[in-house]
Amino acid sequence: IYLLLIALSFFYKTVQSQLVACVPEGEQTQGFIARFFPYTINDQKAITSLDYVNGGYLQDSPIGEVDGIIEPYFNFRPCVLSNTQHTCDPPNSYSLGKRGYYYCGKTKCKNPKTSVVSGISVYGFPITATNFTVELTGYLYINVSGLYTFSIDSVDDAAGISIGAGVAFDCCDQNTTNVSANASLSVNGMKPWTASSPPISDTIYLFAGHYYPVKVVYVNMMNQGMMSTSVTGPDG
Repeated sequence: IYLLLIALSFFYKTVQSQLVACVPEGEQTQGFIARFFPYTINDQKAITSLDYVNGGYLQDSPIGEVDGIIEPYFNFRPCVLSNTQHTCDPPNSYSLGKRGYYYCGKTKCKNPKTSVVSGISVYGFPITATNFTVELTGYLYINVSGLYTFSIDSVDDAAGISIGAGVAFDCCDQNTTNVSANASLSVNGMKPWTASSPPISDTIYLFAGHYYPVKVVYVNMMNQGMMSTSVTGPDG
């Protein structure tokens, strides 16, 4: 099973009702479709209200799209070290020093934490990774009926996930949204300012032989971006 999830932390909402599945027609391709949207750096609307990740981002036009995303996980640490090196890569430590500058190990990053940093790709798409929104859409095919637990291991800054036709999106129409429908499964949340995001999970029964529409929305408000999720089915 693919991990295709996300959401978050001390503040979240989960709603469950009858799940609606789809029978997609035509050629099948593997992985998510990722659509990227602009986001103003240090704008706090994504961490103060659920409205933005639940559809508010669609007020802006998408700025690009890629497909075939198999692993949604990413973790990047913006740090301008040279004209060609814009991230602080492991095993170097990444810590905030004085006057709003991060340090990559013992080297001071040239960009203050509130600045826009380009030259970083997310899912192979070049973007201002310090501030952006990405929407992932696809179908989850269920081989074995049973309980499925979707876990959000960590996220920075905010995200949401929805499952089910008419909730994530209408069958075979991945560029639509329906934030007013009764949710089949919906989890939303945002990272606290001064703490890391604790794991959070939810469980729902899914039926074998069905495709379930899935939509994941992630927002990076400023600086570091990360998303780590997992899903566990009845077969482990």
